[in-house]
Amino acid sequence: MTSHTASKLNGSGEMTARYWRCFSDRLLTKLDPDDDSGLWAIAIDVILTESMAMITEYRGKEAIVAEIGRCSHWIRPHWKRRDGIRHTGGYNKSVDAYSFRSTPEFDWSLRWMYSVARGNWVPVSGQPSRRPLTHRIAIPGRTARHSQATIHTVWIPGSPIDVEHKQTIVYGFERVDNTWRYSASWDATHKS
Repeated sequence: MTSHTASKLNGSGEMTARYWRCFSDRLLTKLDPDDDSGLWAIAIDVILTESMAMITEYRGKEAIVAEIGRCSHWIRPHWKRRDGIRHTGGYNKSVDAYSFRSTPEFDWSLRWMYSVARGNWVPVSGQPSRRPLTHRIAIPGRTARHSQATIHTVWIPGSPIDVEHKQTIVYGFERVDNTWRYSASWDATHKS
């Protein structure tokens, strides 16, 4: 499991909205009243704070894309202890059931490409390169009703540090006093 250092957190232990600002205009138009935008803001900031070190060091030729979307068919996290969450699942249409090993499916998603020249994220549609490195971030729906959430992320076909192999990282969040807080993350990559 990984954790964030104090330099990435504000004084109350919450993430600042550094990356959320790049994505919020488009994402907020897609959220339903049952989707807690506070979770979306902290989730985007936590996940991209961890990813940006890899992204800014990448020197390959393929584009880097963030695909962010909502998944209504998700399995609520089951807390094992204060810092532990079981792996989230998704709705797998091929078996018509919930599965902890399936990738959560999007109800909808939006895409951005990282612009090295600008040093920021730019909205895109279509395929920006032949085989982009895509950071797929599935945020659960109906989070205004819940106090815990698990965010499933996967790098496809691989991450900037290992372009040949998928990397799945799961992030856990909990709501404390009406404020979402990052709790834990772990590498959930299935090694064969």
